[in-house]
Amino acid sequence: MRAQFGRRFALVIGIALLVTLAAACRSSSTKSPAATGQAPGSATGQALTASAPGVTASEIIIGSNGPLTGPAAGYATWNKGMQAYFDYVNANGGVHGRKIVYKYYDDGFDPSRTVGVMQRLVNQDHAFAVSCLGTAPCSSVYKTLDDQQVPIVGIGSGSSIFVNPVRKYVFPFLQSYRWENDVLAQYAKETYPGARIGLLYQNDSAGKDFFESWTRIAGPSIAKVTTYDVGDPSVTSQVQALKNSGATLVAFNGTIKYPPLLMRAIADLGWKVPVISTGEAIDPTITIPASGSAAEGLITVEPMPLYNDYSNEYVRQFHDIQQKYAPAAEWSSFTLVGMATAYFIVEGLKAAGPSLTRDGFVKALEGTKGLKGPWYGTATLSATQHRALNCEGFLKVENGKFVPFGKVVCRAQAGAGG
Repeated sequence: MRAQFGRRFALVIGIALLVTLAAACRSSSTKSPAATGQAPGSATGQALTASAPGVTASEIIIGSNGPLTGPAAGYATWNKGMQAYFDYVNANGGVHGRKIVYKYYDDGFDPSRTVGVMQRLVNQDHAFAVSCLGTAPCSSVYKTLDDQQVPIVGIGSGSSIFVNPVRKYVFPFLQSYRWENDVLAQYAKETYPGARIGLLYQNDSAGKDFFESWTRIAGPSIAKVTTYDVGDPSVTSQVQALKNSGATLVAFNGTIKYPPLLMRAIADLGWKVPVISTGEAIDPTITIPASGSAAEGLITVEPMPLYNDYSNEYVRQFHDIQQKYAPAAEWSSFTLVGMATAYFIVEGLKAAGPSLTRDGFVKALEGTKGLKGPWYGTATLSATQHRALNCEGFLKVENGKFVPFGKVVCRAQAGAGG
């Protein structure tokens, strides 16, 4: 399947480049309209040229997958958030006069379907660049897209596989899971000295990062290791095994469906045990309602302020955008992450200038320095550092709500991670 994908990519991209270059030769003096709002990059008086599929004088095609159905459907607000931000940009003049056409298709969080989605986006829709959500789905396509020089930007995963090694066209958005796990494991070691730790993690590359960090930092304290697969209907047997091992603390890694299953299974056993979860599994608008009182005491970290922290100017602004351009979408943490991802992409497109190429876009992204947004810290990239987010804040469920506590920690303070 992957070899066939590559041959089709090469053929289609080659044809598209010839057609685009021919068109550019016939009409290389097209002028961009003046920008009319805050969001776009103004290109007044500059010639609009491009040498890439998915780019014309009037539009840029950006694509992505999305778990609109299946076990990770709770992440679907990510796509709605991206769409809302792109609609906002388009309503304010686009990027250098070009409107963003955002196309996304359901992959059900199934890596084999993600391959088909990316084939469709590149071969049929001629996307200029793509984004991607999920460690396992994106793992199935990122190497092929990089080989074919299609930028895959704003990957919704912090797995180390996307940066080890750094690949020219691959730009993950979320914080390093390996570093995040280091932070959580160190927190557990300092806060619960003498604890016997039970690990439960999803059987994928993000889970491997989780296991590596916790065994490296807290290895002698680990009482039991259990795993589950995406699509498993329950984790009750794993929780029972952790309890039977004598664990006095549970550390969890996985996707959005599973923290409520974990917390309810613990409560059903009458087990009083602290739980620490990686952040990608948590959305307050899903985790707490689905867990009920069983969520009390759950500890996690997130790279952004809470979605309802309207004291933060970016959260407030992005909420206003969502209310105007996607009022039917639920306002949640993953809606905010989707909007932030789209914002990151747009800032890169603006920096790339009106004469848009894929390599120019990559160079612009690598030139990102101190970019502020609805996240902790700033985003700074380079030719050897393609990950956007590198800070996190702690959260704990108290009285049915996630509440920030402690200090925001950034990667320079916490040490290296993948």
